[in-house]
Amino acid sequence: MVFKNEPKLMENIQLLKTIGLYQILDSHSPKVFGYNVFKCVAVIEAFILTATVYASILNIFYCLSDINEATRYFTLCLIASVPTFKLSYIIGYSDTIWNCLHITSAEYLSYKYHSRCILEVGRKKLKQFLILFVILWIVVFIAWILTPFIVQNSYLRVEARNMTYHYRTNILNLVYPAPDKFYNANFIMYYNIELTISIVWAHSTIIFDILLISMCITIEYYLKTIANTFSTLGNVENQFMNSRMSTVRLDDTKIINDFKIIIQDQQKVIENMKNIYKVIRPVILLQIVAESSIIILLSSITIMNYFNGFSLVSPSNFRFITSIFIYILHIYFICYFLNDVNEQKDSMNFALYSGDWSGKSLKYKKMILYAMQMNSTDQMKLQVTKTRVVNLELFTSVMRTTYTVISVLSEQYAKKT
Repeated sequence: MVFKNEPKLMENIQLLKTIGLYQILDSHSPKVFGYNVFKCVAVIEAFILTATVYASILNIFYCLSDINEATRYFTLCLIASVPTFKLSYIIGYSDTIWNCLHITSAEYLSYKYHSRCILEVGRKKLKQFLILFVILWIVVFIAWILTPFIVQNSYLRVEARNMTYHYRTNILNLVYPAPDKFYNANFIMYYNIELTISIVWAHSTIIFDILLISMCITIEYYLKTIANTFSTLGNVENQFMNSRMSTVRLDDTKIINDFKIIIQDQQKVIENMKNIYKVIRPVILLQIVAESSIIILLSSITIMNYFNGFSLVSPSNFRFITSIFIYILHIYFICYFLNDVNEQKDSMNFALYSGDWSGKSLKYKKMILYAMQMNSTDQMKLQVTKTRVVNLELFTSVMRTTYTVISVLSEQYAKKT
């Protein structure tokens, strides 16, 4: 299989195996009663997150009298819904994703004179961003799981049936069908339940992000490699000669044959790009909408806490502010990666035009023209609507709208106090 030669991969297969994504996608993974064990674990994770969503909805109705808590539970509902949706798509489209991962092999491209240096740059960039993303989500995870121990004297106040209950602050602060005395006496048990939910959330979130980053950077740098080959076709350095010596001039027939191979390489990359877009498009759309809403809701909770006397640097507000910052970065990086893919795809015609075609045959010039027409016709981009594309402009628009909503909410809370 193509994945066995790991040093030639753009993708970090060891990381995929560590987080379990490789085993979920691989049809040869261990099975129990004919079912992939790792897919079964992913289904269990999705079930845990779904149960968290339903628990959050019940808690909303339980705390309707407290707008702050009701808002927090609605936010938690959104936070748990997004990774649930991600897991369901990874499980449902595992075969498609597995086939698309073949693009991560350096042997995927057929033309032997492609610059491997560009792929090496892409591999380093991929490694750096994967480390960055894992660190970002770990920061959020740690900020949430440590809060209960930092604010040990803080309690969630719940009113029900003319009674007031005080539950010790936990990671998610879910309300369980148990008296506060029993809950507080067995706090570690309930803490472990919410710690399990938090671990599942972090794992399922990281899995999809690693897949998205890997595919976007891989597609971008394969297109860069092909574009570089288009612009230098006709003057290929003999790799067995000293770099100071003159380049090898190829005859016209050889150039035309090479050009056909390069076009085939480009079509393979674009086809994989289309397949992966079919999988990630619904998830990306939900993610942008949900995460922008989460930013607004977390900001609202932080503002309400501030006007209720909590400092912005208090542990509870700190974890909300940290989460807001990470979610903003997350939306930005999604738009950034897809923007880079769009720009690189749009630059293919410039690479064709930049090549040494002026002294070539009429047949070769026609092939260049047909290739440019093909690129101009294929305007495939990840779109949220028929007119809006996922790029940095979309990020700016989303952040502008989010800021406007938060500003209005801030003014309303200030007036009430």
